Amino acid sequence: MAWITPKTNWKATDYINFTDFNRIEDNILDAANSLRALGYSIPGFTTVSNRTNKSYDDLASINRIENNLQLIRANSTTPAGWQDKKTWIVGMAFTFSDANRIENNTRLLKSIIKSQIYQSYTRLSDLTTNDDFQYALPFNTYYHDSRAHFVIDKSELTGMGLAAGDKITALSFYITERPGRDISKFTMALAHTNKNTADDFINKSLDEFTIVYASDPVMWYTFFVNQWREFVFSTPFIWDGNSNILVCLIKDGTDYAIGGRVRYVNVRPNIITGFFSDSSKIYPFDNATNRLPSTNFVPDMMITANKA
Repeated sequence: MAWITPKTNWKATDYINFTDFNRIEDNILDAANSLRALGYSIPGFTTVSNRTNKSYDDLASINRIENNLQLIRANSTTPAGWQDKKTWIVGMAFTFSDANRIENNTRLLKSIIKSQIYQSYTRLSDLTTNDDFQYALPFNTYYHDSRAHFVIDKSELTGMGLAAGDKITALSFYITERPGRDISKFTMALAHTNKNTADDFINKSLDEFTIVYASDPVMWYTFFVNQWREFVFSTPFIWDGNSNILVCLIKDGTDYAIGGRVRYVNVRPNIITGFFSDSSKIYPFDNATNRLPSTNFVPDMMITANKA
């Protein structure tokens, strides 16, 4: 569940209900996932956010919420304005002040964790199509299968402030048209390289990459027109500070539907290559020969990373 603005203005006349507790726990989970994206683990962490109007919260439930916040704080840092947790026992009354304290602590933790992550719009353009090359990207579903390679130059990475040891935790693409169907067997993989043109990677095996994201499928309705679609890595990619980064995007489907475009930008010659087919090759398409000519138009992209 995505982050929902906490309610931090509870009053004595307000009533807290099951939807409020679900929001609180969803937000706590969101803050925990943001911390995990930085490479931290949070042991002993569980949340409950499926309450209904027939649910009720007992002392154990409220203590779990308090302890989860404490676990996040203990594995990150204590933000300014933090208020210590309570341990709930029989006879204690949960008041609007407690609701404000819990929601504000959640907001503070999310804010301080987010401050450790920085984002950069590495390329921006008003170009919305790139002729037939759109079919080589997995977001376009007109063909069953596709694989694309493109290069992120180290100058782009240093330009956004990255240094050796920094962890890339997500890539985002600017969507101009939703996919026509779910994207099957979607794979995103990265590799360091000292090459800077896509022609150097015609037959590069997927085994030579680090797979950072895989989903089967990526649902079509998770894409929204004129918005960034973020792919949060299951494993952060640690940049060595000296190399370019090669990005590999793959899909492997069994059907087609019209749709799926991203915004492109003209960067430099021979920066991207790829291929598409209708189930004529075998995943992960390492030796596909019917590739498109290399071009200088690559997807507009946003990199999310955190400092070492």
